[in-house]
Amino acid sequence: MIILLAIFISPQVFATNIPSSARAERSIASVEADLRKGLSGKGLEYGSPIFIRIFKDPGVLEVWIESDNGAVVNFKNYDICTFSGNLGPKLKEGDNQSPEGFYFVNSGRLN
Repeated sequence: MIILLAIFISPQVFATNIPSSARAERSIASVEADLRKGLSGKGLEYGSPIFIRIFKDPGVLEVWIESDNGAVVNFKNYDICTFSGNLGPKLKEGDNQSPEGFYFVNSGRLN
């Protein structure tokens, strides 16, 4: 089964009011330079729209980023150590299933 989580964030979204904190600012500062370097190495830009795809089985999170020509490029993959519930969709609140589907996340939903 697949969890598909679509997150499209454009530079215009970042220009809006994104929740922030001292902790968030420290986290950004600790990874931003390496992230920019990694993106540049693949011809990608910081702040470009992204798509995140999660597979419960085999336990992989993929980060895809839109390039200047509109193609979506696999930037990086991460192993997932666990997820809640079993394979299959979330049916009701409290069933301990990880939600599956497509989700748009704008700046108001960032935490």
